[in-house]
Amino acid sequence: MSATRLSDAERALGPQLVRPLLTIGALAAEQGLESYLIGGAVRDLLLGNRSEDIDIMIVGDAIGFAKQVSVRWPVELPDLPEPTKPVSFPKYGTAKLSFEEEFAPGVRSLDFASARKEVYPGPG
Repeated sequence: MSATRLSDAERALGPQLVRPLLTIGALAAEQGLESYLIGGAVRDLLLGNRSEDIDIMIVGDAIGFAKQVSVRWPVELPDLPEPTKPVSFPKYGTAKLSFEEEFAPGVRSLDFASARKEVYPGPG
């Protein structure tokens, strides 16, 4: 991410959220996975608003990755609250990390989803 874009992201998402997101991206890269910020946070970033809805798409096993994040979080981000045990939803390839207190303003959870292809018979 370029310095200019990081500055834009810090303004919109807040530096307290950018640091964990960059850490998550680095952990994914270490494992050869691609990770993307998706959903409401992207909308909020584009609008210049703060976001409490943090969704991360993983090209790979999002459930396994969320488990790794929960283990590595206290090591990589020791000054932030630790997540509780991840809750997984295997049918959908998703997992949620919750926190008993905010680790960034308004943010108490992270949702991870495995990238998947869906085809529908008609327009949604």
